[in-house]
Amino acid sequence: MTIETRITQLLGDVSLTALVGTRAGPVNAGESPALPYLFWQRVSSEPTETHAEPTTLEAIRVQFTAVASTYASACSIRRALRAVMESANSPIIYNNSTDIGRDDSVGGGAYAVSADFTFWHVDA
Repeated sequence: MTIETRITQLLGDVSLTALVGTRAGPVNAGESPALPYLFWQRVSSEPTETHAEPTTLEAIRVQFTAVASTYASACSIRRALRAVMESANSPIIYNNSTDIGRDDSVGGGAYAVSADFTFWHVDA
């Protein structure tokens, strides 16, 4: 399974779809998306090294950004995302979160918050 497939499966959790519907995807949400939405981007990929043999295990850092019409809604999406990641049956480590702020270029304004996670992953 690719990292993209793995993330897509996690974002399909009912606790997230209840908040953003199907508006969750990679890199950006397209032009003028309906609020709220969630997008993700790969920040870095680091291969692991061993002395014994080559490995395909990578530490992949991914940033998720929740965008909503209120700060409280954006934070609710981030909390649900963290709960999904922490309950996943796979090694995912929460790194940090950031309040990005308000973007008035989006109709009516929008608030954005982010959370970064490290996925230990082997593409199969």
